[in-house]
Amino acid sequence: MASSNSLFYAVLILYVCASESKSAEACGGFLKYCKAPFSHSGGKLRARCRTNAGNFVAAEVNLDNYLSNVNGNLVPGTGYTKSCQGFGYFLVGASQFIVTANCTKFEGGLRTTGYNVNSRVSSKNGVMKWDTGSCRRRSLLQAADSLREEGVA
Repeated sequence: MASSNSLFYAVLILYVCASESKSAEACGGFLKYCKAPFSHSGGKLRARCRTNAGNFVAAEVNLDNYLSNVNGNLVPGTGYTKSCQGFGYFLVGASQFIVTANCTKFEGGLRTTGYNVNSRVSSKNGVMKWDTGSCRRRSLLQAADSLREEGVA
């Protein structure tokens, strides 16, 4: 009897998660639809992103509206370009796009910091945007999908 209940709850959880992922737009994942040349300067992230017709067009999102500097760390917020400099980026595999900057700490001095914007920036029909709201549950589902794609799970 206990295993029947466990199976029921496992199926229920999977159903709820699958339903939510279908009813809500996925968060982030612009790397699936955008390609180089990439740039990160003046608070703007630029790339060439695919339209529904399959063409690639210039696209950008102003990260200054969505990232902040708190004691030398990039975090969700606004206005990071006011206290950061030396903007850059690097890719980690096919799923992480880390924007970097040297940001002022509370006690002075700079700290090199980064933020994975692929977890929040999406691209739809060639337009990049920052996904607001809660992405945690969908991010876990996306992580499971990535593991399956890589043959780990």
